[in-house]
Amino acid sequence: MSSDSGSAQCFREMEDGFAAYAASKAALNQALRHMAAELKRKGDKTVILALHPGEVTTDMASIEVGWEVEGQMSPQQSVVDCIKVIESKSLEDSGTFWTWENKPYPW
Repeated sequence: MSSDSGSAQCFREMEDGFAAYAASKAALNQALRHMAAELKRKGDKTVILALHPGEVTTDMASIEVGWEVEGQMSPQQSVVDCIKVIESKSLEDSGTFWTWENKPYPW
């Protein structure tokens, strides 16, 4: 499970205090890209995806962040949406980044 905070192309400079979180998600994104490429070369049929689950109402989302968080959804809705994305992907999608809305996300 990734996050838009981990995207190098879509840097969100207003995320004060999120440097460690963003760095960990960026590292995750790079690791899964390498893993997907390696598995493909070895003929493995495992599909590896980075998936942004949306703005989900969790304990993390309840902290004061200093900016407007829009479009929050329940964990249940996020899971339903993410499962649809996962089920729609094939081996050719391995190593890519998607949103809960089944839209490709910029790295």
